[in-house]
Amino acid sequence: MYSRGSLSLPYYTRQGDLKKQAVERRYLDILRNILYTLIQRIALIYTNNCIDMYRIDKQELLNTIRGWDSFLKRKVHLIACGGTALTLLGIKPSTKDVDLIVPDLGEYKYLIANLEKLGYKPVTGSGWSRDEGFIFDFFFFQAEDGIRDISV
Repeated sequence: MYSRGSLSLPYYTRQGDLKKQAVERRYLDILRNILYTLIQRIALIYTNNCIDMYRIDKQELLNTIRGWDSFLKRKVHLIACGGTALTLLGIKPSTKDVDLIVPDLGEYKYLIANLEKLGYKPVTGSGWSRDEGFIFDFFFFQAEDGIRDISV
């Protein structure tokens, strides 16, 4: 018996049946790929339709950053990473938390100080949140040290 996953075929012993067996294996592979693709599409549709209050989509994320930008008096560089980057690129419909790298220590401290003025509070080691419940993780980065979490 030939088995691949949960699909099985009878095992062929005659030489003439080997070609038939190869064709049937190919059909099983095609069916498995079709099923896998369907499951992926159903999951994507479900995810797109079930964005809840604990996820932030691209538009809301950009609106939040624009709000910060209107409040800040100087430039702060932000580098999106992880699910945040995928959401901003349109690959993922939303993300649970926002992961941002701030490459300059002065900009990092300035941003955190101003977010505190806007009502953000630390909720994890690197995470900051306000009433809406989204967690914004800020990381300071220096090329020679790598990414690290620092407390201000």
